[in-house]
Amino acid sequence: MGMYPVLCAVLLMFLDEPRPAAELKPVTVAVVDRDSGAPVTAFRYQVAYEAPDGDSPPIGDVWTAVASPAGTVEIKAPRSCRVIINLRSADFIADEPYGSKFLIRSNDTERRIVVRLRRGITVRGVVRESRTKEPIAGALVAPKVSVLARTRRDEVRQVKTDANGRYELGGVDPECGVSASHPDYGYDGDFPAPETTGPIRDIFLRRSDLRAMFRVVDADGKVLEGVTLSDRNDRRLASSGEDGKLTVLVRSLSFGSTFRKTGFITRELELDELRHDEPKPEEIVVVMQPSIVLSGRVIAPDGQPVTAFTVAAGAGELPRRWDTASVAVKDNDGRFKLELSQEGTTWLGVTTDGFAGWEGAVDVKRGGEPVEVRLVPGVTVSGRVEVSEVLRSHIKASLVPRRDKSNIGGLPAEPYAEAFRTKTANLSPDGTLRFEHVHPDRYRLILEGRGAPNTAQALDVPASGLDMGTVRLDAPTATGRIKGRIWRPKEWRPKDQGGEPWAFAKGYVDPFGVQRLSDERRSIEFRADEDGHFEVDHVPVGMATVRFRYHVFDVIESVTFSAIVVEGQTTQVGVLDPKPRGKFTLRFAIGDGSEAQYKSGTGLGAARKVDNVTIASHLFAHVDKSREASFAPRFWFELRPLSKGSLAFPQPDWIDLDGERKIVLADVGPGKYRLRVFDWLGEGRLYGGPLFDQEVDVPPGDRGEVRVPLGGGCITGKIPKPKKNYERPVEVSALANGRHTSPTRVRCDDDGNFCVRYLWPGTYSLFVHDPNSGFCRVENVEVPAGVVDVGERVLSEGATVRGTIRFVKPTRVPDSIVAVDASGVSVRRAFEVYSSFDQFAFTNLWPGHWTIQARGGEEVLAKSELEIEGSGTFEVTLTAGGMQP
Repeated sequence: MGMYPVLCAVLLMFLDEPRPAAELKPVTVAVVDRDSGAPVTAFRYQVAYEAPDGDSPPIGDVWTAVASPAGTVEIKAPRSCRVIINLRSADFIADEPYGSKFLIRSNDTERRIVVRLRRGITVRGVVRESRTKEPIAGALVAPKVSVLARTRRDEVRQVKTDANGRYELGGVDPECGVSASHPDYGYDGDFPAPETTGPIRDIFLRRSDLRAMFRVVDADGKVLEGVTLSDRNDRRLASSGEDGKLTVLVRSLSFGSTFRKTGFITRELELDELRHDEPKPEEIVVVMQPSIVLSGRVIAPDGQPVTAFTVAAGAGELPRRWDTASVAVKDNDGRFKLELSQEGTTWLGVTTDGFAGWEGAVDVKRGGEPVEVRLVPGVTVSGRVEVSEVLRSHIKASLVPRRDKSNIGGLPAEPYAEAFRTKTANLSPDGTLRFEHVHPDRYRLILEGRGAPNTAQALDVPASGLDMGTVRLDAPTATGRIKGRIWRPKEWRPKDQGGEPWAFAKGYVDPFGVQRLSDERRSIEFRADEDGHFEVDHVPVGMATVRFRYHVFDVIESVTFSAIVVEGQTTQVGVLDPKPRGKFTLRFAIGDGSEAQYKSGTGLGAARKVDNVTIASHLFAHVDKSREASFAPRFWFELRPLSKGSLAFPQPDWIDLDGERKIVLADVGPGKYRLRVFDWLGEGRLYGGPLFDQEVDVPPGDRGEVRVPLGGGCITGKIPKPKKNYERPVEVSALANGRHTSPTRVRCDDDGNFCVRYLWPGTYSLFVHDPNSGFCRVENVEVPAGVVDVGERVLSEGATVRGTIRFVKPTRVPDSIVAVDASGVSVRRAFEVYSSFDQFAFTNLWPGHWTIQARGGEEVLAKSELEIEGSGTFEVTLTAGGMQP
């Protein structure tokens, strides 16, 4: 057996096999009064732990009761771990809503943790109806606990009021108090909030006397028995009797109600239809229409009935999954019947073994004629997947129809129709792939499996079938190791400024930088040890991402590093090291370095302000009443390793310049990189072309400094306020005349203001493109080392380019379409995840010679050229996937 399959087997074993269970040892938990130190002799607890060699199951709903004169209990935990324990005791405040955490080190001689509980107060009183002052029996009273600067009910410790409405609850935090609730009562705005912070106080709720009374009838006025009424959370509330009537509290309807009965169209009522403002609402008559029946028959090409199949239908040409009715049919005559909720154009699909899936649009009418569906065998799609023999049995292949799902019922959604015609297949032992009975259509070929990179390719299946040729999966079989240490981020606990090892931090290694195509987990999970050290073996060679997630209040942040893994070697990663191995500095030199050119180059000194670029966001300015607060220059950088050795480097988010106009990066591994720097355009997901693009050498030891020179000039201006500004689609490009440089591209803000920054002195041509309104060009703009304002500009109507991409062989799924004019100015349209990846349109392009390219990353998959004259509509077709060897 050669080394190649051995390494594959090792990799698959690592990805598929669970880690061994941790060896558990005793730990003594002592529970004491925080103030007096006296033992708490009775309590309930839950426990879990986090350890590098395996975590315990998460804390569930089971509590263990303890009665101990010494206030102790013995639990089991690994030799080195973090213990999470939840404790409840009648007279004490809950320790923490999510449990207290304790670090158990491997060298601890006394495995003992002490939980200090704070004694609360006992609150007692009566829950009463606010108007009559009558006691409310069966109300639930719970202590309030503080969570992330807010309070919530601790329902674990809630009690129920007795027949006289009385309650008594110990261990209440006097700063938070208690809260009461009852399904028949609600908050009364004339009284204080339904909570109390005093030791003795009644709580007042208002009775929900308002009840909705319904009588359900059919279209002929006949009462309907057995109609179920549910709220919007699908909680069943009532069912109609022989008289068709039902009554329910309006408050229980959760802003609406749903009436259901087999054979009838589901009826929904909004809360405003319930006449909830009336003190005694009248009976509401709910008329339910009988379902609209779509019937038909499924036959084979010879006219004989197909006796087993699945049929589905939904309103519209591409209904959403939850708006589609589906049923498996077994009928000797091939007949089916579906109950639908509306008439009109309806998508209908039929699928069964041995035939291609059928679908089409039918006109559904109440009492309409049955439809006949004739199935045909379909065509064959075959090919070969070139991948390691050991990985072949782990690869799953799918042919998924490409549909434009960007606006289904007004919302992007997954249509049932896509999954309905999806074909799946497994690789044969020799790597052959074959799909039978495929309907000619547009598809994505998806290949995924443990140990292999996810791969998605676009293809068109003609009526004659398709030989896909060879699809190569570059699955690395050699492996290396990632080793490092992580410290706590400063943002996590600002009071101690971070800087301590992050014990038992949970991390993830993503070996392949490929988009996830399914829910199957791809990351290699691991935990650091008690000192923040971590080591991950059997990581596939190549680029990998190492990431750690943490919370800042209620926001999830992440620390991310890239690592180059080399066969048989160890890549060192230091994460948030307070004493980094070396600091790699980017020193920004704007213009001549003077304060004046700093302000003009950044646009901060321009009279025209751009929201969220040169000034703080209008939204925040409105909230804090400030005006035109300067926005610090912000940059995003990209490091692409050119060295072949193992190294690691950070992947931070957008970074502000510091007071010395520098960005300092820690723990960039020594080696050669391509460094690209991008400007902040007002939102984190937007960026134009790079301001700086250069190969840099990062030396060992002191990492040195790279000077990033930027121009000290800027161009500002304004166009009419954009009609639609979602994701700021209006772009402004400045092209330096007489210089072979890429255009500088920025975005307009919501009011149409723009600022093209960091320009070197010279003459520029300005191109403004608003896809919804038009374009304009401003020629020969003289830019000194200062600010130039071109004023307000009007837009002219441009041309529309509509195009289609043909895929004659499997081709990487394009992620964008780019139109480039003769001068190098480009307009880009990204394919959204809900796209069919083959239809595109550019609007308001200016006259000239254009090249239209379909791109996957930086790879050009297909292109075509055309001349644009005037403002008409131009059609173009791109062909992707030429003949393969």
